[in-house]
Amino acid sequence: MARVIIVALWAWAILSAVLNEMPTHPRGAGFPAGALPIVIAMPLIVFGLGALMAKHSPFYAPQLAKWIDARAGENAYEAFLVRLKPLLLFGASALISGALALSRVALAGGPPEAYVIPSFFLSGGVSFVLSHIILRRKGAKGV
Repeated sequence: MARVIIVALWAWAILSAVLNEMPTHPRGAGFPAGALPIVIAMPLIVFGLGALMAKHSPFYAPQLAKWIDARAGENAYEAFLVRLKPLLLFGASALISGALALSRVALAGGPPEAYVIPSFFLSGGVSFVLSHIILRRKGAKGV
């Protein structure tokens, strides 16, 4: 049953990322083009530092784990998270959404400020994947 749920969640996330019509605002996104370096760096710094300081997956909730483990068996919640790989799930979805939105802006000949939001999604996607790698190497619970 867990496998079906995991496959369904991944399929939904990837499909919704592909079909997502992220508003790209080819005439500008309301953000100045000068914000682009900050928008790209912010997720990398925040998620990177967060992963370095974290003791477990941001999706690992100890109280929820106790409740689920009492009903489904010892370490059932952690095992599900390890198989689901939610950081990679969000990372893949954000990378796909960002890449598709960037391509739409580029094909529409959008101005530099139109690249801000899609770039944020790309940076966020990379950040989720980076966080997964850092937490996995640390042996964090639930990754």
